Amino acid sequence: MKRSCRKFVGMEQVGGEGKGSPEPPHLGIQVPPKPHLKLGQLWSILAASVVKLIPESRRLAPHASAELVARFDVSRWTIRNILNDYFSQIDQDIIYPDLSGKQISRKGQNSQLDEELATCLMEFNSMAGYRLTISEFTRQFNQVYGTELSVATCQRYMNSLSYSLKSVYIKPKLTLVQIVRRLDFILEKITPLPGGGYAFEDCKNIVHSDEKYFWTKRERYRIRVRLGEEKHPTPSTRHKSHIPKMMFLAVVCVPQLRPDGSRFEGKLCMVPIIQRTPALRSSKNRPAGAEVIECMSLTSDEYLHLFETRIVPAIKIHMAWLKGEQIIVQHDGARPHTGKDNQFLLECVGHADGWNISFRTQPAQSPDLNVLDLTLFHAMQRASDQLRDTNDESLQHLEDSVTLMWQQFDWQTIERGFGVLHEIYRQVLNSGGTNTYKLPHSDVRKRQSDEVEVIDRSVSNQTRLAGEDARDLLVNEAASEDEEESDEEDA
Repeated sequence: MKRSCRKFVGMEQVGGEGKGSPEPPHLGIQVPPKPHLKLGQLWSILAASVVKLIPESRRLAPHASAELVARFDVSRWTIRNILNDYFSQIDQDIIYPDLSGKQISRKGQNSQLDEELATCLMEFNSMAGYRLTISEFTRQFNQVYGTELSVATCQRYMNSLSYSLKSVYIKPKLTLVQIVRRLDFILEKITPLPGGGYAFEDCKNIVHSDEKYFWTKRERYRIRVRLGEEKHPTPSTRHKSHIPKMMFLAVVCVPQLRPDGSRFEGKLCMVPIIQRTPALRSSKNRPAGAEVIECMSLTSDEYLHLFETRIVPAIKIHMAWLKGEQIIVQHDGARPHTGKDNQFLLECVGHADGWNISFRTQPAQSPDLNVLDLTLFHAMQRASDQLRDTNDESLQHLEDSVTLMWQQFDWQTIERGFGVLHEIYRQVLNSGGTNTYKLPHSDVRKRQSDEVEVIDRSVSNQTRLAGEDARDLLVNEAASEDEEESDEEDA
């Protein structure tokens, strides 16, 4: 196999010869031949696997396969073959199963991947290949390095080098001021505990509000067809921008128990932003006088009207035991929320009749700090698509399907969303206020199944200090930039 370290024309040379290019790392890769597993190793793998089986299905428990693969350095197929061989003999009433009948080898065959080829693969992936599909990656790699790798071989080599695909999503670009406000927003939630330590404020009196568009049809979806069966009718529209849609305003809080012991699911209301008017004249679609649904733009007056007539009354009905205590409604800083003195007018509506409902604006470009954007809206969009008949494009059918989904929505999902939200608070502090953090496994499902507190409000002193230090550093950096700009203007 012929290999060279020639690169694309115009690309920075890698390998120590290019100016300013880093020295390729010494990998020390030595791929030994994969020996067959001995009988004792087979029984060790079997013993460790049987303990982690689900008895009813004879399947490994979640995450058990990854633990066994890392422990014994074998593939998932090897573990499954050992279990199948063992249980097939048990089902045949064999008292002493024999695992030596099959020679089950370790992962893969003898590889031709040496240190030079591995270095070339890693260099090419870091320069241009990380965004390519494996087929395009293989084609361009063969052109650049003069190799003749197949797509399957290249994929196997990349797997052996611990490369895997990762989804990358576009996130809002944050300014320096927005990062500082994110840190301030979260640090204000931290309160000291009487016995020492810190924790986030109790969120059982915090209400999250936000809007979302729901469409009558999706641009792309999958259907199940049988081989040779004709496809179902293909949906069509005049233009993608003409797909009918409807805006809904959703309001939720943390699911909790009422004083009488009953369960409040946390769903306050789901309001469509529409207007119902009678048809002025007859048409092929409807007779004169029939009710017509028209989607509206959410203005400041309409937003205030919805809170006066729908949102605040729903809070008073569903959270009546909190009358007199502070209830905080969190929403974003969209113009309909804050324009025309809405912030003051909303406070007046919230403090009427002895209630103490105040409003808090979350930082800009921070949808990850609202539980609706975080979990609820995405889950509801998928679920409403399943309930809705794709052939019916009417707004009435869309409203009915979304309303039905709201009524059937599981309160455990909302509770898990608030649990994940508090984990995001900690990650934002540790990452200096940015949104490039990596969310770790939060164990909210396990805590929920164990019937313990799902929302972990604890904050370590290290995390708190990391957020405060990052905020002070950014504030000083912004102040120095302002001084430099003022000096340039004076000069």
